[in-house]
Formats: sequence, structure tokens, C-alpha cells
Amino acid sequence: MSFFKIVVLIAATIALFSFINNQEDEDDGNYFVPEKTTIVAFGDSITKGYRVDDNASYPAQLSNLLHTNVINAGISGEDTSRGLLRLPSVLKKYKPNILILCEGGNDILRGQDLRKTKENLAQMIQLAQKQHIFVILVGVPKLDILRVTTASFYEDLAAQFHVPLADDILQTIVNDDTLKIDDVHPNAKGYTLLSKKIAEIVTNQYIDLNI
Repeated sequence: MSFFKIVVLIAATIALFSFINNQEDEDDGNYFVPEKTTIVAFGDSITKGYRVDDNASYPAQLSNLLHTNVINAGISGEDTSRGLLRLPSVLKKYKPNILILCEGGNDILRGQDLRKTKENLAQMIQLAQKQHIFVILVGVPKLDILRVTTASFYEDLAAQFHVPLADDILQTIVNDDTLKIDDVHPNAKGYTLLSKKIAEIVTNQYIDLNI
């Protein structure tokens, strides 16, 4: 291959990568939330960012996508009973406009009564809505007849309280070995997908309930 052809090939390769990167930047720029919007990401280890760098957790990536403050209020190992007890103080401290609620995974893993899980989540949603906080619910998957699907009560709650539901994103991650660090936790790439899904919901559905 001649020197000229090598130079042309290198230039074309650089141009291609530049185009791809620009497209990714443009995609990230499509997300939007009003200025000074405060978001609390509330949940367990999936929210906390299990075994990934702090800047790879979904709240950190979501903050970068939306260019706003996203508080990571995740605690590893928490079930919904403990979450229900903790939530009032978190809301009082941060006074968010948006609450992202991603809990229930530990209830499922520990074989707890999912009727109680649903009741706890319902009380959390009501608590936030009474304070005019916009709630986004993230559905958590469970093993159902040899396949992993989002637990059905998340859809019930979303319909009952008229809140947006990220219903299949964790299911997608858990079913793809390239997107998870173990059987239940996303890796950095999986968290990127989760953050983009939530950023899309915020952009398209968020309404300031204090107006």
C-alpha cells in the first residue's frame, strides 16, 4: 500500500471516529430539565453504584446528561421497609423537584412478601406527591418462570399514582451479561443505559408540580 493511501485511510478513520463522537454528544444534548431543578435518586445498591466508581453510578451520569444537581441517596442492602422510614428525612433535607424511586430489589432477593413491598412503595410515592414532588418509578426485575421480568406491581403502582415508569431498562440490563457486574447489578455501561433512559423520561414527561 502506498504512503498516500495510508495517509488517506488514517484521515478517513479519524473523521469516522470524530463523527461518531459528535453524534454521541448530540444525543446527550437532547436531554433537558429546567434550570435549578433538584433531583433525588433514592434506592438501594443499584442507585448507590455497586462496585463502580462514583462518577459511573447512574445518578452521577444523569447529572452530567441533564446538567443539574442529582443527589445520590442510595444505600446498599436497603429494603422498602427501611426505605420508607428513611425517605421523609431525605426529602426534608434536599427538597427535590423530582424523586427517582428505585427500590424493591432486596425485598425480592430476600423472599419478602411483595404485597408489603408494593404497599411500602405506594406510601413513598404518596409521601412525595403530597409535597408536590414529581416521581419517576424504576421497575425492578424478578425471576418469573425461568425468565427475568419486571415485577408486575410496578406497573400497577405507576397506573394508580399516574407516575412515569422505567419498566424494562433494568430487565434489559440483567438479561445482558455485557451490561452487568454480577447477577443483579449493572456495570458502568449498564448504568449509562439506565441514566439515559431516565434522562429521556425527565425530558419528555417532567412537570413542575409547584407551578
